Amino acid sequence: MKTLAFLLIVFVTITSANAQGCLPYGITFTTQQQIDNFQTNYPGCTEIEGYVIISGNDITNLDGLSVLTSIGSGLSIHTNALTSFTGLNNLTSIGGDLGIEENYALTSIIGLEGLTSIGGRLEVSYNYHLTSLTGLEGLTSIGGSLTIAMNQQMNTLIGLEGLTTIGGSFYIGDSYSLTSLTGLEGLTAIGNDLWILSNINLVTLIGIDNLASIGGDLSIADNNSLSTCDVESICNYLTSPNSEIHINDNNSGCNSVDEVQETCPNGVEEFKYNKEEIFITPNPSNDDITISSPVINGNTILSIFTFSGKKVIETQLIYKETQIDISALPQGIYFVRVQDENEVMVGKFVKE
Repeated sequence: MKTLAFLLIVFVTITSANAQGCLPYGITFTTQQQIDNFQTNYPGCTEIEGYVIISGNDITNLDGLSVLTSIGSGLSIHTNALTSFTGLNNLTSIGGDLGIEENYALTSIIGLEGLTSIGGRLEVSYNYHLTSLTGLEGLTSIGGSLTIAMNQQMNTLIGLEGLTTIGGSFYIGDSYSLTSLTGLEGLTAIGNDLWILSNINLVTLIGIDNLASIGGDLSIADNNSLSTCDVESICNYLTSPNSEIHINDNNSGCNSVDEVQETCPNGVEEFKYNKEEIFITPNPSNDDITISSPVINGNTILSIFTFSGKKVIETQLIYKETQIDISALPQGIYFVRVQDENEVMVGKFVKE
């Protein structure tokens, strides 16, 4: 009995050890047979520590990699006969880069639904038959940059609905079938530059309306059909840019910074005020702001507006300092109007 118990402990210990990180120097798959034999050659290997390359003209499925849950250093899938990524369904995280490039038969990214985070960059390029990014719905964050380029049949960005943050830059270019940025509605922050270049059939920037933060340059150029650029995120950036702005060689209405600014709504333009004695703290804020002014009296009305002029909060101010709950507001820039029978004061804050 003791012998049996000892053997069970040894078996559990070995199994547990085998299930830990493996292949610290990575692995390259160049044939379908290597994919098929993976679980036999590396029993218990579910978390590859090193870099994984999948590249081979006869690789048609990834079923042999179905045990993988994470890849530490990065994953490159390029130049093979895959039509989808079925087989990687249990993969939840990639610590480094994910490159999906030059897959001549790829029509879908289905198979990556479990992937929630990428520590490095994500590049999807030169996949000539890929029509969408369906399969990446679980992805919420990219630590590095996002590049989507030269996917000539891609007509939508649906599949990125869950993505909220890009740590680096976002480049989308030479996607000749793309007509809008629908699919990016969840994106709120880009750590560095935003480049939208040479998408000849892109007509509108609707889809990035909720983008509250662009950390670097803004470049929108050589999109021949693009005429609608006055979405809230772009208008906000033009009001308070962090870096250089290049808007040129698009269609009428989006052919220069001045053209875009002319069409951007300004919901508080009509508000005239005598003196700016309103103080808003903290700014930016996540949950609450404090409105204070020495001239507030019991007849003072506070109104908060979105950048486009929609009123989202209205209340009476009695005290010279009042805390306002803004936790339910989406991220973005908001204008504050404080008005009594004598004057109107206007301020601005950022909801993070």
